[in-house]
Amino acid sequence: MLANKGAFLARERYKTEGYEAAGEFAHQMLPGTYHTKIGILGAGAIGALTIELLKGYSVDIYVFDPFLSDARAAELGVTKCSLQEVFSQCQTISNHMANNAQTAGMLNYDVLSLMSDTACFINTGRGAQVVEADLVRVLEEQPNRCAILDVTYPEPVEENHAFLRLPNVFLFPHIAGHANEEAHMFADCMIEQLRRYQNGLPLQYEVMPDMLKTMA
Repeated sequence: MLANKGAFLARERYKTEGYEAAGEFAHQMLPGTYHTKIGILGAGAIGALTIELLKGYSVDIYVFDPFLSDARAAELGVTKCSLQEVFSQCQTISNHMANNAQTAGMLNYDVLSLMSDTACFINTGRGAQVVEADLVRVLEEQPNRCAILDVTYPEPVEENHAFLRLPNVFLFPHIAGHANEEAHMFADCMIEQLRRYQNGLPLQYEVMPDMLKTMA
């Protein structure tokens, strides 16, 4: 929602150009959230949860996931489309693809350059899926684009990496998964699953070997 409003770039403009310029940028250049097209890359466990959370807003959700069936897409209420369609049509694109040999380097210049002049790319998936030099290039070509990156490849970024100097890149130290006391949720989850198993109840988060090929 913040990306749709241009909040991250507006924050920087407020500091350097002042209140009026920042407000004009956010209000005039960015669409906000009303039937805004949101792109989701990967509709696995995390991608599907993101989609469910987005349903409380007036957004149109486009999904790239080669393993997403038509029936599952209908259940989620999303539009299946190609990777190129996601990047060319969506205002904000969030990556949740599985990390494997097939997805490594998938997000290259040919794809990233399709983003609109004010689009935002969010990566809380894996850094290896992005050709970082290409992402730097598209962000330098159009400074009103932005990238919110919780992951890079390698981690941390190398000293003097362009991500550290570009004003339209917002870096986070891989904190999307959990932080501090949140780690106790893992133990609570495992205890609950053991309780369900002991009582002959279905497991909530069962993972079978064949699922590992496509899981994020």
